[in-house]
Amino acid sequence: MENTKIIFIFAPSNFKVKQSKKKEEMKITANHNRMAVALRTRGLGIVIEGGREGQRIEFLKEAFERAGIKNPTILDAEDAEDVAIISLLPSCKDAGVIVINNLLKLGEYTQFRIANHMKVLADEEASNDKIIIVGESGIGDVLVRYASDLNNRMETIKFENIELDGVITCDYCGEYEWVVEPDDDEHVNRYYCEKCDKYFFI
Repeated sequence: MENTKIIFIFAPSNFKVKQSKKKEEMKITANHNRMAVALRTRGLGIVIEGGREGQRIEFLKEAFERAGIKNPTILDAEDAEDVAIISLLPSCKDAGVIVINNLLKLGEYTQFRIANHMKVLADEEASNDKIIIVGESGIGDVLVRYASDLNNRMETIKFENIELDGVITCDYCGEYEWVVEPDDDEHVNRYYCEKCDKYFFI
């Protein structure tokens, strides 16, 4: 099930915000429920892909809070020190919850080793080790390419990629710009505010 954004209605006259479409909220809740189950499942790998980086980070932060995970190790493939740690993960035991950002920035051999390590952890139902991959859309497919049977050994949470169309000033928060995204189906413009991290119709 693909993740669907919560849509908000924006009223220019008084800037009141209210949630619309109950089914959208239900889909968001379903994604959090899937994430909660995945976090509880021993050794199961998790991939969070697509959408905006801030969207992925906020989702992961909330998931950790709900699960009571306080000290996950967050590694970034664009950081030289973290790259050294990532390369050692396949030989580590009891590493805890590991989050890897930007895995595709690493070489194919390291991607291959991480993919196979995720498979091993799932097969062993490791109680003290879990790898969460966070990145651009399609990163899950890359992992499966390196370890074909990994597909049934990981949970993939997908966010929608948004094509940017233009910007205007956000009058709601007074600081950031909104991304303009025409909605042809409903003949209205839909906007995204980076600071508010919400979508609006106007």
